[in-house]
Amino acid sequence: MTKLPEIDVTTDIPGQIFGKFLEALGGTDISPDLIARLRKALLEDKTFSDRALKAAVLGEEEVP
Repeated sequence: MTKLPEIDVTTDIPGQIFGKFLEALGGTDISPDLIARLRKALLEDKTFSDRALKAAVLGEEEVP
């Protein structure tokens, strides 16, 4: 009987998906500042609230 590979349960699947998404954005005409703000919110701070994502997308503008 073959042994199944062990599953690493500590793998951050959402982080990998967000990382690939942000890499794909890098190949477009989207502002590098916007990508950096999204990277900070999604991968570093791991904040997924509407307010945090609006702040990342809108930048320095005030978020209601």
